[in-house]
Amino acid sequence: MSGLRCWPGALAYITNPKMFGVQVTCLYLAPAEDFELPDGFPAFRTTGVASWVIEFATPRPVLCRIAGVLTERMTKYAVCGDKWLRPIVPPPGAEDTPTTADKPQPVEA
Repeated sequence: MSGLRCWPGALAYITNPKMFGVQVTCLYLAPAEDFELPDGFPAFRTTGVASWVIEFATPRPVLCRIAGVLTERMTKYAVCGDKWLRPIVPPPGAEDTPTTADKPQPVEA
């Protein structure tokens, strides 16, 4: 899937207002069918939306459905849409320094 902001292993922060600024690690793209998170908790398909299975540094409260009821659980794992993630570092193979910057201008001391 091209055009993704993140990649496996990327450090990113969440831009969704509900968790704005929370730092996560992108583990892998969420499958298009129901699956289990790394802790064994069931997760549901993300058809049509590019999403990542993410890991928080420490457990956080996350909304989920248990027996059809929306509830909160403490977890280190969740699913987050790629559109809500911003990488902290450039992707592998990218140059660390932008090449489109203007030429430096002389400075008088």
